[in-house]
Amino acid sequence: MLRTFWIAGLVSLQLLIRPLALTASEPSDEVSPQVVSVLAGRCLECHSQNDPAGGLDLTSQTGLQKGSDSGAVLSPNWDQSLLWKVISTQEMPPKGKLSEKEKQLLADWISKGARLPAEPIDRLGISSEYRAGYDWWSLRELATTDLPIPIGQKLSKVPSAFEVRNLIDSFVLEKLQANGLAPNPQASPRSLLRRVYLDLIGLPPTFQQIQTFENDPSEQAYQTMVDGLLNSPAYGERWARHWLDVVRYGESDGFERNYPRLNSWHYRDWVIQALNDDMPYDRFVQMQIAGDQIAPTQEGLSAVGFLVSGVHNTVVGSSDRMKRIALQDELEEKIGTMSQAFLGLTAQCARCHEHKFDPISSESYYRLASSIQGVMHGEREVIDEQQRQIERGLELERAKLLAQLRTLQKQVLEVAMSQNNLAKSSVPLPVAAWNFESKPQSGQEPNQRLFTDTIRGLPARFIGSQEAQQASLRGEGLVLDGKSYLETDPVDFEVHEKTLCAWVKIDPLDQAGGGVLSLQTLDGAIFDAIVFGERDPRQWMAGSNGFTRTAPLGGPQETSQKVHIALRYKPDGTIEAFRNGVSYGKGYRTGFQTYTAGQAQFLIGLRHGPAGGNRWLQGVVYQAACFDCALDDSTIAQLAKNPSFEWNLVDAWQQLGESFEIQRKELQSDIQRIDRELKDIRSNVTKKIYSVVSNPSIGPTKILLRGDVYKEAAQVNAGGIDTIGGPRGDFGLPENATDGERRMALANWITQANRSLLARVMANRLWHYHFGVGIVETPNDLGFNGARPSHPELLDALAKEFLDNGLKLKSLHRLIVTSSAYRQSTQSRPDGLSKDASNRLLWRYPLRRLDGESARDSMLQIAGVLKGSIGGPGYVDVDYKDTNGTTYYIPKPQEPPECFRRTIYRFNPRCERVSMLDVLDCPDPSATAPKRAMTTTPLQALSLINSSFVFQMSEALVDRVGQEKTTDGSLDKSIEQLFQSVLLRAPTAMELEQARSLAQAHGLKALARALWNSNEFLILD
Repeated sequence: MLRTFWIAGLVSLQLLIRPLALTASEPSDEVSPQVVSVLAGRCLECHSQNDPAGGLDLTSQTGLQKGSDSGAVLSPNWDQSLLWKVISTQEMPPKGKLSEKEKQLLADWISKGARLPAEPIDRLGISSEYRAGYDWWSLRELATTDLPIPIGQKLSKVPSAFEVRNLIDSFVLEKLQANGLAPNPQASPRSLLRRVYLDLIGLPPTFQQIQTFENDPSEQAYQTMVDGLLNSPAYGERWARHWLDVVRYGESDGFERNYPRLNSWHYRDWVIQALNDDMPYDRFVQMQIAGDQIAPTQEGLSAVGFLVSGVHNTVVGSSDRMKRIALQDELEEKIGTMSQAFLGLTAQCARCHEHKFDPISSESYYRLASSIQGVMHGEREVIDEQQRQIERGLELERAKLLAQLRTLQKQVLEVAMSQNNLAKSSVPLPVAAWNFESKPQSGQEPNQRLFTDTIRGLPARFIGSQEAQQASLRGEGLVLDGKSYLETDPVDFEVHEKTLCAWVKIDPLDQAGGGVLSLQTLDGAIFDAIVFGERDPRQWMAGSNGFTRTAPLGGPQETSQKVHIALRYKPDGTIEAFRNGVSYGKGYRTGFQTYTAGQAQFLIGLRHGPAGGNRWLQGVVYQAACFDCALDDSTIAQLAKNPSFEWNLVDAWQQLGESFEIQRKELQSDIQRIDRELKDIRSNVTKKIYSVVSNPSIGPTKILLRGDVYKEAAQVNAGGIDTIGGPRGDFGLPENATDGERRMALANWITQANRSLLARVMANRLWHYHFGVGIVETPNDLGFNGARPSHPELLDALAKEFLDNGLKLKSLHRLIVTSSAYRQSTQSRPDGLSKDASNRLLWRYPLRRLDGESARDSMLQIAGVLKGSIGGPGYVDVDYKDTNGTTYYIPKPQEPPECFRRTIYRFNPRCERVSMLDVLDCPDPSATAPKRAMTTTPLQALSLINSSFVFQMSEALVDRVGQEKTTDGSLDKSIEQLFQSVLLRAPTAMELEQARSLAQAHGLKALARALWNSNEFLILD
């Protein structure tokens, strides 16, 4: 029954369709472009080369003549052909019926012999009403169009006396006139100045600046003011916010963990600086893709933060499938952001199949994936060259001071050797020595005498209990109670090979890990020390960081007596120990550690810093010394046989006279000052930047059928999109090309392959931010699914102007804001609303609400509390904590004053909302935001009247304009100042009366809150 009905219906349908072309047509070799368009748009998705559906290839005459798996598709009687039958019965195409017009075109084509072009049809090469091809409007070269109305012409027939100031006005006015509309008059000086200030720098002018411009609204004054704004550092801060929206810049990972990225702000600062420097746009693009290859400096590493600004899944798990999917998801996100931001194309849609609407193949998508497959998230360290220069200058100054000090030391050594047993000894002079058995001389501070090195006078501090310090001052040794130790200032010499030695008594003997004498870096991370009992009970060892230079010595256990212990560190890395001048255990060979002047210090009584654990020593240290050489056996034996051996150059300093001593102390003080400065500088010389970390082992990239990570097809190399890069988008790189090579080729391809597209996208983006809507309403999509341009000739003219001016953004800004179209008033008119309610023809300037950042920044500036600090880590207005591996961000109840910076510098984690910014439509950075929502909700009014931030700003503003007073007209004066500050004008008589009543009843702060909520403050007119 159903089959009979279907056949009857088919016969009836054929009878209805056949009259389309009853008259036989003469065969023709010509191919209609309309026919090719229909075939490309409706047929070739299935019936093209490489395994066509049903075996039928409709891309070439050969394929058509060959027929299908069911046989020939053409027939001498065209209306009896299989090709026509499947078309006429609506069997083909399977998705979506052909229109009557399309069927007529195909009927005529088949009746004339169904000729196809000599070259196979590339279905991606031809645009149709169903999809874009290579010839899509945004992919073509820029069209050159003569200006429809000459620049400089004033048209008397235009009611507003609209002057054609530049090419923008020519195209806008021509379109208006063609639609029977006229432009609006120019905005008032107050509205225009406020508009251009907030547009270019995101901050309002002052009332005084408004008055100045009202007194001189000349063209020269306006042009000068525009140039000043473009050269302001605030320009980069304003326009960087727009770009960060596009590239989905966030300061946390997103996903379940959402860890903060505390060093990602370098990218934000780079964008601000690049915009302020008016970096050519092609360079701006290249740096964000391969900046670390172009300039492997802080600038380059910061710039490629673009590639790792998006979400990052840190909870992948151990499943191979989930790991593969996570990698492909991240690649898709990066490709999508990159292609939309720079090219206005949604290339990510070709991950699973050929793009349904734009000429982007899956092969092109995976070539792009191969280009960035080596990008990993991480932190990179970089040298701050400015800080490095300061460091080098201080090092040179320190070296000069040290040379002067050593000259003095040489003279002192000569005096000392002539007065004591130094002259008779073959023992070399140590670089540092302490004698804790000596008694202070009369008039000398005990601490100064006892704890100071006797060679250079290196200061030291006793850290610990008062009882131990007092016991030590009796001159019977340095008493260590397991809670005390001695710490010196940084040394002013380098130590390579060395010998550490000391006279010491251990008590009790069952302690483990205490240090007698240690030479360590200032942070304690690296050290060499005489250590007791740490690994083997009651035995000595050469302690070191992480035991890297430590091995068992195997010496005898210690007893409760005073002993001489020495450790010898030879240049070849051999370490040997001696007890009472005799070899102790067995030496060994290991690594070698060098200690740098200004970066090392001595500890006595502590293994290494910071103090804690089992690092303290219990006992008495009588003498200690460090030699900057590996002493021979006989010298070590000589030291062990003479417990009273003493090196004392400090007394010699004093004998040389007061001026000598003063000079020594000044030199040491200067060296110590430089050491402190170097410590601070060195902490900033190396910076961590959240950036691209290159994967050194990039595997092959294969096309994944339908995006399935286990269905691999052909392998592809790094490349771009065929649509843009010519016949092939392959970069010609070898399969084993490095990540840097791939990204460098990608950066060059994006900026060179189709500069017309590159310029169109950015010109449209700038227009969007100046007028609230782009010439193309979809800034991230200039493809088939995007909007069509309202003024295509104008967009091409702007893009050409952009290219001709070296892709400098500021020149394009200047062109836009100095046009008459931009300067129009926002006044509504009945004729405009009836003919162009959406204002796509620009018969007036569009009303817009301030975005959240501009509203907040304006409040800060008007209240007089905006901090002008530029760059650096952002202010944090949230508390965040890690709970079971997930980071939560909770807004602080009130912003502290350190948060009163421009909102661009706000720490901006994902999935976190701050009430005022949230209700004013600031987007979450989890996805690209080329256009912001512009809503009007009750929550906005509630937030702007009740939020703690508005209360803070109201209080600060009232404090700025003066105290509240109700006598002698001072209240009226304060009200006037509030109006002038917030609304940039004086109040009317009625407003003054109403404001006075409000202020008298509730105070000036209530009036300030009301003004913050007014349309006049929140709307850009």
